[in-house]
Amino acid sequence: MGLTFNISGLNLGGGLGGKYWISVNTAYRIEIKIAYENNKRNYLDMSNPNSYNSDITRYTVTPSFGVEKHFKTDDNITPYIGGSIGIMKEYTIEHNVYTNKTVNSNGVTSSYNGTIFIGVEYWLTRNISLSGEQELSINYNNEFYYSQFRVYNSTSSLMATLYF
Repeated sequence: MGLTFNISGLNLGGGLGGKYWISVNTAYRIEIKIAYENNKRNYLDMSNPNSYNSDITRYTVTPSFGVEKHFKTDDNITPYIGGSIGIMKEYTIEHNVYTNKTVNSNGVTSSYNGTIFIGVEYWLTRNISLSGEQELSINYNNEFYYSQFRVYNSTSSLMATLYF
């Protein structure tokens, strides 16, 4: 059993998780990924061009469960493939920078995620490993007025795992 620390992508994000080996080549993992993203949005309003310039802040929390299949090459390196499923909770706030007021706050929305990943785990010691991983994500979101299905190349991740 191990505790995993995760750093993902170019936005501020990462996570915490655990890994439990059920055989020499197979491990279950649970994760909670947390991300923060801030973007600028400019609207064109001829009567007041400054009134719609805004900051959009998005927070996401994604708990997930996954399985890894490892292929042992030597004692220190194990390439692996796997998949996970989870639920993403997202909270978005749009803030007008000129009036200093919240323009839009959509509350918490939920979407369902599936991820396929490929990675390499390098064992520094018997109890410490470093991993690099690339993900392909599938996301389904069903809101009041629309449904959205996306397949996208998600971010690369670097992970450190402490086993005990």
